[in-house]
Amino acid sequence: MPYTLRESPEFTAEVTQWEDLPFLDEALEILLWTIAKAPEVFPIIPGYTQLRLARRARHERRDGIIPEIVIWYRIASPTIIDLLELQIRFED
Repeated sequence: MPYTLRESPEFTAEVTQWEDLPFLDEALEILLWTIAKAPEVFPIIPGYTQLRLARRARHERRDGIIPEIVIWYRIASPTIIDLLELQIRFED
């Protein structure tokens, strides 16, 4: 069963800041779908008990560049995932 994704105010603000970025919806959709279906595939950050990081590498396409996308999240309960922060990185 997929998890419910719950956005923090910081995550929502980051998405809003970058909403006009080409390809962002497409790239975010892939990461968010994976987090909702199988959040355990992304590792817990060393030194933390719950904090996880999902990352999509920067990718160049014929029609543009999709920047690196990093999502920090935690599994809050057996049915809820807290999306804590979104980072968009343009450099390698």
